[in-house]
Amino acid sequence: MAVLDFQQPIRGNGYPIYYPFEGRGAHLLTPDKLSPAVRPGGLPDVQLQFYRGSNPMLPPQPYGLLDIRLEARYPFEEALVKLRELHPRARLNRLY
Repeated sequence: MAVLDFQQPIRGNGYPIYYPFEGRGAHLLTPDKLSPAVRPGGLPDVQLQFYRGSNPMLPPQPYGLLDIRLEARYPFEEALVKLRELHPRARLNRLY
């Protein structure tokens, strides 16, 4: 489990890079964007399902479920360049 030092993040272009807690381990990069994942057919991985009983006047009440699978985008190369400008030997990991 990664432990972050939230005190002084390195500010990138829309993303922070966090120092490791007590200086132990790699710096950690958070995602800068979340977007719906794409299915093999090229469509977004989003499902909306509606449920209702056979008689709308009796239980259960109608309800719906929304299911979205998200993908995180990490600007890893850009962040590593930014980090190495400040700390040439630093390591960088993605925060999942």
